[in-house]
Amino acid sequence: MDSLARTLHSSMPGEYNTDRSFPNPVVTAVGFTAQDEYPLAIAHNATSDRQKAVDAERLEVLRKTLKGEMTPHDAACRTAPSSGFKPKDRAQERLEKDYAKLRNTFRGVDDGKVGGKEFRAQLAQVFNGNPVQYVDHTIAVNRGAVHGESALLAESVPGLIGVSKLSCGDCSDYAVELKRSMDIRGTHGERFPGWQHPTSGQIEPRARFTSTANQFPDDSDSEVELESQARGTADDLARAKGSGQSRTDVGGSSGGTGEPSRPSKGMGRGQMRRKARRNGEAMPGSGVDS
Repeated sequence: MDSLARTLHSSMPGEYNTDRSFPNPVVTAVGFTAQDEYPLAIAHNATSDRQKAVDAERLEVLRKTLKGEMTPHDAACRTAPSSGFKPKDRAQERLEKDYAKLRNTFRGVDDGKVGGKEFRAQLAQVFNGNPVQYVDHTIAVNRGAVHGESALLAESVPGLIGVSKLSCGDCSDYAVELKRSMDIRGTHGERFPGWQHPTSGQIEPRARFTSTANQFPDDSDSEVELESQARGTADDLARAKGSGQSRTDVGGSSGGTGEPSRPSKGMGRGQMRRKARRNGEAMPGSGVDS
């Protein structure tokens, strides 16, 4: 499901507020509805005619790939530049793997795996038609933003929900509230200003990071973590150049200042542990050696 969400993800910038005080990139969530005619459910944290056009285009690229009319490589080359994933070369590699994975499932390669045959049947129901039919469950609001996975949860879309990026801490809490925490793949722990509760309408006013959130640490394909790695490496190189040192640890090291390094925003617990081990530090906030 997450590979399906990533292949449908677009880079159209969304907005938390109409005055653009809280800009936020689009995140895509997908699931399968209980309806027979239009089983695919999609939701973003923002919507527009342009977004719907991007959805239709990407669904057609995926349909052609599953049906053998386009190779996973060609599909990735076409969609990676506008995917919003960073770095761009890693985005193409990731998307090509996702397209190949979905095509294999569509062809029955994963029928022997748990849930493989059921997923193949759902993909066939959606992508054997032309054009691909789907239901857009994006919740459009004037202030704030209802994130895609929370919109699908609010609409009671059953089963697993795929998300193009790890969920934020507030979406994770909402899934727990509905007793569906196992239906999303985890959270990076960051909480964004403008997050809006789907039913109460309450809007979170500020950004914050909760390291104790229900994080799935080893999802190295998360774009949040990839961006943290790239940001940390750039910071390290700049610090090393300024201090005459050659240390280039990924993830925002102290650069030889003697201070414990801080994890970049969005860094999972697994990355914190690996980084701490490389730097010979204790796990941040743990008080023990990792």
